[in-house]
Amino acid sequence: RAVHPALAKRAFAQDRDRTPMIDETSADEMIDGAAAGAGRTRAGTRLDIRFAEIGGGIASVNASSDHYVDLLHLIKTPDGWQIINALWRWADGHGPRA
Repeated sequence: RAVHPALAKRAFAQDRDRTPMIDETSADEMIDGAAAGAGRTRAGTRLDIRFAEIGGGIASVNASSDHYVDLLHLIKTPDGWQIINALWRWADGHGPRA
């Protein structure tokens, strides 16, 4: 419910070699992956969410956890707040090169 169907989730240069490319994940890929249990091994215990800006039905949120740093854009829909854009990177000391 938190992911808008038009979600654009992206990362830059987050593979083992830090290849300068954009990695994109769609809403369907996110939802299917979550249903299959993807990410459970990296769930972690720390989650810090900070609203950078909120108003007029849009919000900018910084979210960091044990493994990830996410910059999120949310929109207020008839179904509630949903993530429409996400830009992420590995948290310091994590990822395929850690």
